[in-house]
Amino acid sequence: MKIRNSIAEDRYRQSLIEGRRYFLESENGRKVLKRIEEIYGKVESIYVLSHVPEQGGEDSYSVLVDGDKVISCDLQCDGAELSVCNIERRSVKEYEHGLKGKMQRIQLLVAFDLLKKTPRLQLPESGA
Repeated sequence: MKIRNSIAEDRYRQSLIEGRRYFLESENGRKVLKRIEEIYGKVESIYVLSHVPEQGGEDSYSVLVDGDKVISCDLQCDGAELSVCNIERRSVKEYEHGLKGKMQRIQLLVAFDLLKKTPRLQLPESGA
């Protein structure tokens, strides 16, 4: 598959950029990023591949980290408390193998295209 600069790819590109911004600019995003770094080390790039808000104040994320791993986690908000749980790491190949449709594969392709254009993001200190 190749990037064709389609409308769908542009939507994915915008969504990926907004997801990255969540981890860089929001308090909750920085807390999640800090937890990921505590477990897996310094993060140089991150793109949200999926975000599923669930009932009861829980959100599930799958994020492409540094172009070589996909980390899935649940973010639970209980009042002022925020916890990150169910953290799971997979290789990109494992993640890709589990994709069910062409559109998810296109999104992953767009994420890698963005990664090539900005290979080493300067993330702020995640000690929020």
